[in-house]
Amino acid sequence: MDVRPQVFVSSTYLDLVEERQAVTRILLELNCFPAGMELFPAGDDDKMDLIKGVIDDSDYYILILGGKYGSVDAETDVSYTEMEYDYAIETQTPVMAFLKRDLDSVVKQKTELDPKKAEQLEEFRKKAESKRTVRYFDGKDDLAAQIATSLVALQKKKPAIGWVRGDFAMTPEMRGELAELRAKVTESTTSEVSPLFPDLEDGEDGFEYDVSVVYVDRNSREYSSGYTVITNWNEIFKGIAPKMLHEASDRNLDNALTEHLNAMAFETFPQINPDVQVQRLRRATVRTPGILDDVIVQFLALRLVERGTQKRGVNDRQRYWKLTANGEDRMMQLRARRKTSEKEVAAKA
Repeated sequence: MDVRPQVFVSSTYLDLVEERQAVTRILLELNCFPAGMELFPAGDDDKMDLIKGVIDDSDYYILILGGKYGSVDAETDVSYTEMEYDYAIETQTPVMAFLKRDLDSVVKQKTELDPKKAEQLEEFRKKAESKRTVRYFDGKDDLAAQIATSLVALQKKKPAIGWVRGDFAMTPEMRGELAELRAKVTESTTSEVSPLFPDLEDGEDGFEYDVSVVYVDRNSREYSSGYTVITNWNEIFKGIAPKMLHEASDRNLDNALTEHLNAMAFETFPQINPDVQVQRLRRATVRTPGILDDVIVQFLALRLVERGTQKRGVNDRQRYWKLTANGEDRMMQLRARRKTSEKEVAAKA
């Protein structure tokens, strides 16, 4: 099976452009996936979270230090390169460090003119030298050659998990074994999953909520009326379950729940429906606070829903929900259309 390791390349950028290009070429020749900070947009507040995720997915980490300390995080006053290195050490990712041998030979434009940054760079070099065996390079070709030999040796010592093509990820033998295991699991379990607690409300158990309706009379004066609607957990689940066939956010699920509860309120109290109301109905809104959280907690406990697992952008702070296998079965039981029996047809006639 062709396993391709992912290698995170960490360095300052402007002073090591040519070196990074050489490293990228040699990594590709060694059948590796190169990754690094330059893949992420500048100015992203959550950039470090993104970088940590890529380091977590990487098999090896390469540090390259030249004559610059690099961009500094405003909060920590530490360069992104050093924070990447510290995180790789913290997570025990296999590290290879390569330091520019003679900084005095580096052209002035590629060195730190700021005394503070120059001091931080010196401390960073000392840290790298103290924690890991480092190698020193003279130029881009020397760096690429050293990385090639070091990476081959490291792969023998610490083999990578790596990435494989999807069509090679599972052999026919593995597929057969997986099919047998699935069959055994199916035989030993039922489609019904027990809830977390035996005394949970479920099914036809009652569920009450309040609706506040605001009217406008002929003189444009507003007044409101309150109504209490009694339904059950099956009806609640029936209304919102289809939204979670593909993962639904809190916002989308809250909108779907509000729409469904209002529809049931109109059905219970036809007089508040705008289609039959003599006065103009301005709005009907669910008044019960925190109702979505109550519903989600109940369906989590009943093992009908679970947290979404799809990867999303770091700026997306919403929760996402999807149906469990048991939830899909319950939804189909409640919503799937059934054939009309001959007796029912005769009764309707």
